[in-house]
Amino acid sequence: MVQKQAYKKIARERIKILLNLARKTIKENPNRSRRYVELARKIAMRTNYRMKKLKRLFCKNCNTLLIPGYTARVRLSKKHRAVIVTCLNCGRVYRYPYKPKRGVAE
Repeated sequence: MVQKQAYKKIARERIKILLNLARKTIKENPNRSRRYVELARKIAMRTNYRMKKLKRLFCKNCNTLLIPGYTARVRLSKKHRAVIVTCLNCGRVYRYPYKPKRGVAE
């Protein structure tokens, strides 16, 4: 049990390091950045680590880091009440629902 927790802690640290490296190298070398994201995902899958808050940082189709305005287009849809994120590398569209604040006039 203790060993399992140690593996997850090491995995979490490595994933954070790889995603930071991906963020730093996205402009100079996008292919290397994609590789870092791919490695981070493989580590997460191998150690059964859930990337709860990190999931929305990258495209699940092409492993590109999603940076608004650079590698991703972000729009708000009132009709669907969703944040629409489009990967500019592969064209994949992600929709994340949101609840509008109460008391705001529409």
